[in-house]
Amino acid sequence: MRKFRVWDVEEKCYQSGHAITLSLSGDVLLFGDKPKQDMYILEQSTGLLDKNGVEIFENDTMKMTSGVVGTVNYRDGAYYVGTNAPVSKCHYRLDNKMAERSEIIGTIHEAKG
Repeated sequence: MRKFRVWDVEEKCYQSGHAITLSLSGDVLLFGDKPKQDMYILEQSTGLLDKNGVEIFENDTMKMTSGVVGTVNYRDGAYYVGTNAPVSKCHYRLDNKMAERSEIIGTIHEAKG
């Protein structure tokens, strides 16, 4: 079963305990009884845990064993950790081995304040 979390753009926090109604394209149509699709960001679990047993979701900020920090994202049928390295942008495919050796240190929403 797929697992999601929902970021409330207006309240600036994660919400839970409500039913989610999605369009075929994955847009949030209803969250509980609130029909404000642009007010919520849906983030899917990768199904992986970091070295501390924390579940990894899209938009999490991850620190890898090398000390490199990146953001978890989904593209081309897989999860990646994308970084903005000074020389070029790098994308590391997220697998169980990498997850177990890395640490979630926040989310992109927390970094934005």
